[in-house]
Amino acid sequence: MRRRPVCILCMLLVVFLCVTDWLGFSLIRGNPLPQSVQTWIRKHPESTICGEVVRCRENEDFQSVYLRNTYLIYNSEKVSIDNIKVYLNLI
Repeated sequence: MRRRPVCILCMLLVVFLCVTDWLGFSLIRGNPLPQSVQTWIRKHPESTICGEVVRCRENEDFQSVYLRNTYLIYNSEKVSIDNIKVYLNLI
C-alpha cells in the first residue's frame, strides 16, 4: 500500500463520507427534509404537494422533478417547504 498513495487517499475519503453521513451531515444524498416536515408527512400520507417546476430529468426507471416555492396541503392546511426534488416511478 505504500506505493499506492491515491488508493489510500480514496479509502480515507470514503470513510470520511460514511462517517459524516452517519453523523447526520449528508454530503452524498443531499439535504433531507426537516424533521418537522417528515413527521407531518407521516401523519398525513394523503396530502398534496404543490410547487413550481424548475427542472425535470428522466432516467430509465424514474423521473426526477425539481420544485421551488413548495408547500404541502391537507384539509386546507398549508405547510411550506423549501426547494425539493421529487422522484416519480416510470411504469
